[in-house]
Amino acid sequence: MIEDKEPEEIVNLKRLPSRILTEENLVRILSLETEKLNLENHYWLSVKFLTKLGMMAPNLTELSLRRMANINNLTFADILKPMNSLVSVDFSDCLGFHSSAL
Repeated sequence: MIEDKEPEEIVNLKRLPSRILTEENLVRILSLETEKLNLENHYWLSVKFLTKLGMMAPNLTELSLRRMANINNLTFADILKPMNSLVSVDFSDCLGFHSSAL
């Protein structure tokens, strides 16, 4: 009998406790009630995921994406579009982000 096996990286992700921060865990956690989010130095988060942050947590008042090398001007714009309540944003040390995005 041939079994369909999941790729090893999927199996390993499923083994991680829910307290380990993964994109999948963030999707489950983020909501309309989320007001503060610190993802400083979480360089492993994909740009595709980051651009959806504003849709997953549109009521954020504080956001830190400090030291995220993959943040650029387009990503910055996509993240912030749906966020109307944002008061504080930290994009320090984001090498791909330029002040022209402001």
